[in-house]
Amino acid sequence: MTNGWRVISTGFQQGAWNMAIDEALFQAVADGQAPRTLRFYGWSPPAVSLGYAQPQSDVDVDACVRNGIDLVRRPTGGRAILHHHELTYSVVVSANQIPEGNSVMASYRWISRGLLSGLRSLGVDAQMSRPDDGRYVAAIPGISHGAACFAKAARCDIVCDNKKLVGSAQVRRNATILQHGSVPIELNRGLSRKLFGKSGELQNAIGLSEIPGMKDIGFSEVEAAIRSGFEQELEGDLRDGELSEAERRVLQQLVAGKYGREAWLRRTWGTGLVTHG
Repeated sequence: MTNGWRVISTGFQQGAWNMAIDEALFQAVADGQAPRTLRFYGWSPPAVSLGYAQPQSDVDVDACVRNGIDLVRRPTGGRAILHHHELTYSVVVSANQIPEGNSVMASYRWISRGLLSGLRSLGVDAQMSRPDDGRYVAAIPGISHGAACFAKAARCDIVCDNKKLVGSAQVRRNATILQHGSVPIELNRGLSRKLFGKSGELQNAIGLSEIPGMKDIGFSEVEAAIRSGFEQELEGDLRDGELSEAERRVLQQLVAGKYGREAWLRRTWGTGLVTHG
C-alpha cells in the first residue's frame, strides 16, 4: 500500500451520485484496488443528507420539494445536513494507516489535523471541540440529538468562536474508514428552519463567510487550503487522480440499486456497517 494520497475533485453532483461515489471509493480501498483517497465535491441541486439510521420524518419532505432540495440518505451516521453553499470532503483510508491508532476518536483527530491546518492557513481560528465541554454533545452512534447536524457540535467536530464549523461522520468496514464532512461557506438559516423546524435553528453554527476576513471566500479557495493542510500534516504525497473504470461501474450500480431508490431513503435499520457521526 502506497503512502501517497489520490486526490479527486468531482465537482457538483446530485445527492445520490455523491453518496454512490463515496461508497465506490470506500469499496475500492477496502478491496485493495485503490490508494487512500481524498475527495472534494459539491451538490447540485442543494440537498439534505440524512444520517444512516435517521428517520425520514426528521425533515419536512414537502418543504424540500417546494424549495428544490434533493434528499438522500448517507452511509454514515449522525444527523441531517443541508448541503448548500459548502465544500464537502471525503477521506477513505485503511485503519492501519492511522499513526495514532485505529479507534474512532484517533481517526477523527488524525483527519482533523489536515482540516485544521487548511482552515488555519485561511486565517480561521479553528479548533477541535473538547469532549469535556458541556456545550458539545457526545457523538453516540444511533442517537440523533435532534434532526439537524449543525444545531450543536459533537466532540469530533471542528469549531470556531465556540460555534460548529465542520460536521463530519464516519463508517467502517473491513478495517477501512470512510469519513466525509461538510465545510459550510455560507449557512442558509432561513431554509434550514423551513426544512427542520425548531431543530434547524443554527445559532450554535458558523459558516466561513461569517468569520472576519472571510466574506468573499469561495469553493476553490477552501478546497486548495484543505488540500494543502492534508499535504502538510498527514503523511504521503498528494497526487491528482480520477475514478477508475471499476469505480465508475460500482457507483452506477449504487445509484440505480441503492442511493437513487426510495426504499433506501425510507429505511432506518442496519446492514452491518459500523457508523459514527
